[in-house]
Amino acid sequence: MRKLYFQLPKKNDLIIIKKSLLFSIAVLFANLILAQSTTFSAAPSLGSAASFGVFSGASSGMTNQGSNTVIHGSMGTTGASSTITGFHDAVTAITYTEASYIGKVCGGIYTGTNAGTITTQALSDIQAAYNTISPGTLLNGYNLASNELGGLTLTKGVYLAVSTLQITGSPLILDAANDSTAVWIFQAPSSLTIGTNTVAQSVSLINGALAKNVFWYVGSSAVINYGGGGTMVGTIISSAGTTVSSPGVSATSAINGRVFALNASVTMVNTVLNASNTWTGATNTAWTTVGNWSTGVVPVSKEEVLIPNVTTNQPAIGSGTARLYNLVIYSGATLTVTGNLGTEGSITNTNNSTYTISSTGSLIATSGTISLDGVLAQTIPASTFNSNTIQNLVINNSAGVTLGGTLKITGSVIPTAGLLTTGGYLTLVSTSGSNASITQGSGSYLSGNVIVQRYIGSNIQWRMIGFPFTSSTTIAETALAGFYSSGYKAYTYNEGADDQTNYNFNNGGAPNAGWVQFTSGTTTANKGLLTSGGTISSVINFSGPVNTGTQNITLTKGKSGWNFITNPFASNLNWTTVYTANSANIAATVYRLDPATTAYGSYNANTTAQVGNQGNVIENGAGFFVDATTATSLSVTESAKSTSAVSASMFGVQSANDAKSIIKLSLSKQGDQYADEVVVRWGGGFAATDNFDAAYDGYDLGRAVGPDLSVIGNDKTVYSIFHGAELKNNIEENRTVQLGIKNMEEGTYQIGIQLLSAIANSNKAYLFDSYTNQYTLIDGSTDIYSFITTSDAKSQSNTRFSIAMNAKLINDNNNTNYPVTLLNNPSTGNLFILYSKNNYNQLQWQLVDASGRLLQAGLLSNVMKGSTYQINAGNTTQGNYFIKLTGDGNALPVLKALKN
Repeated sequence: MRKLYFQLPKKNDLIIIKKSLLFSIAVLFANLILAQSTTFSAAPSLGSAASFGVFSGASSGMTNQGSNTVIHGSMGTTGASSTITGFHDAVTAITYTEASYIGKVCGGIYTGTNAGTITTQALSDIQAAYNTISPGTLLNGYNLASNELGGLTLTKGVYLAVSTLQITGSPLILDAANDSTAVWIFQAPSSLTIGTNTVAQSVSLINGALAKNVFWYVGSSAVINYGGGGTMVGTIISSAGTTVSSPGVSATSAINGRVFALNASVTMVNTVLNASNTWTGATNTAWTTVGNWSTGVVPVSKEEVLIPNVTTNQPAIGSGTARLYNLVIYSGATLTVTGNLGTEGSITNTNNSTYTISSTGSLIATSGTISLDGVLAQTIPASTFNSNTIQNLVINNSAGVTLGGTLKITGSVIPTAGLLTTGGYLTLVSTSGSNASITQGSGSYLSGNVIVQRYIGSNIQWRMIGFPFTSSTTIAETALAGFYSSGYKAYTYNEGADDQTNYNFNNGGAPNAGWVQFTSGTTTANKGLLTSGGTISSVINFSGPVNTGTQNITLTKGKSGWNFITNPFASNLNWTTVYTANSANIAATVYRLDPATTAYGSYNANTTAQVGNQGNVIENGAGFFVDATTATSLSVTESAKSTSAVSASMFGVQSANDAKSIIKLSLSKQGDQYADEVVVRWGGGFAATDNFDAAYDGYDLGRAVGPDLSVIGNDKTVYSIFHGAELKNNIEENRTVQLGIKNMEEGTYQIGIQLLSAIANSNKAYLFDSYTNQYTLIDGSTDIYSFITTSDAKSQSNTRFSIAMNAKLINDNNNTNYPVTLLNNPSTGNLFILYSKNNYNQLQWQLVDASGRLLQAGLLSNVMKGSTYQINAGNTTQGNYFIKLTGDGNALPVLKALKN
């Protein structure tokens, strides 16, 4: 038989065992609570009250009696402003009721006097949250056997007291067990007491626990560390009043959370309350780095965020979206947004009357997006953003957003919900490269005038100025001060008369008619839009209520069926969408007039080779032609708005195997940018003919003044876009495309020649000047052909120029069989040496200058192939000359000559 022996402990050992046993019981008690408590899956919503650190209802107020009190968050009350005592609004610099102690409220103060709607809503949201966490609503919480929480370590759950709750003996520890979403809800049907009159107590958070996920339901009043000191955690919502510390106590009490009193006042003494997430910049400049935030967590949609002026690492929102409720940017601080900043509340309030957006620091969003996502009305006052400019503005607030000052948009206004009231402050910026736009919306999403800019470059050329407004608007001559011209005009195309009509700076009284053609001056050396100081102005501003919703534009069948209208929206349009909705009344082909140059481009919605090509986009501000098959109206809906880029040419995409030949010619007077252009195209998979094809060819409108370039077809149709039949082998080709030029005057002009796509089947194309009998090879590089017009009517002939495709007759001037040089010979004069290529009985020659003026002429007889002849060229100066030859009565190619 085995015997057991025990040694009795000493007295001190008994005390140690007793304490150890008590600790084990406490741990067992805590684990028992964990096993039986009801968990709450997500923190209850505080709604619009989320940005408030302190709030009192029932027309009560707040009182501060300590000079060290700081509220990192907003303060609110449904009471009058006079119920606030001893606080200073750090945003507006307003002190509420002079007192011996002034506490600082970093997020601003809202009262029933200056923000009644906001405070009423906040109180309603607090009451809703209070009801959500009440014992009557949130059932099955763990029934605490004791009202004392001190000394416990609790995991997430709902904890219900019999009456009161207190933390007086030792701290309460909340353990998230590495779950950052863990939520604690404490229900005290009666009162809550933290600490005593002499000893402060605290709530500690461990293993990922967050203050924003701790809530205290208090049936009557709460007293927090009346003796001063300690750290309380969580959102306290009491039915009666709440007191933090007591008068005369110098120790600072901390609350990491919020204090809300539904039916009474809140009193504080030397209290620091941290309801907001504050930027520290401790790690880097990235908004998404947790180490940069005071709470150790990146802000979320219901948080108020404070950006102080830190010495290093000013915050930046890069790619992605940053969400928050209110944002306070202090003087000297800078926040840069290149991604998306979404706010449901405000970015600093300045007038305390609404949730506003403003900044006392620097908010840079010139390359970023600002999204207004609130449920209460939001306002963007003047000077909120650097340069009053942002790239994109998203309106996603059913209660509406109002502009209080100038706001310039360089990208897009994006309406998703709610009404944007502009107050006439919204500007859609236009530059040489793009026009800002308003994307697709629904219902009524815009109220008030919008300033629509149109960029006007420095060169003399025609331009299209679209008309996206709801009613007729006149271009004020004061907006064109210094505009150089004795007869500058705006024109709209009259389809019935096939001409332009001067409407003297207005759109003729008809919305969607627009300013079809517009020139920045006459064809003189002076050009551009000039200010009184002589500098070039880049934009003209037009203001009015812009079109929203479906636009029905009247169409007339007319003589040809063609109707010219302007894009009715301040946005790009998808022509395929427009055509699909109107296919019963219009043809598939559209002709777009570029707003900057009035160059043409065509697109056919039924051409399969063009599927996927962005050529179907009609630019913001552009005009376009539609062929009306019936006398009806064109319906352009919001769904037709496009965010796609505009193709430079609006031509469809062809496969690599398709033969295509595209030549672009532009005409201008010397010293000016081109005034007009045409495009000539062969093949490319199209079933085009050399006569008019409705699916491919574009009519030329003509110009009222200034050089007018066109293509004159075999059927006498005047084209701007000409598609010819497929080119065959060059041995078989003998085709000419006649060009037309009008509105010429004496002077020097130039034709820009650009081969956009190689000539098919080894063909060669030439620009032929019939006045000088000169051929210029179109060889694939951008080239300039200069010519002079004189008083001679033939030099200004409408049919002076053509594109020739005759390989049998045209001789390339670069052919080594035709070296031509004017020589300087003081003994015999200037001599021209010619190597003849054929035998001629008679060869007549003419020496002309670049203007076509005849300088010398003569006749050679019995010219033999391979022989050399000398011709007296007379006293010519250095420059370019041409030799026109006629052999046995037949015109021969013109030869280039150079005097060196």
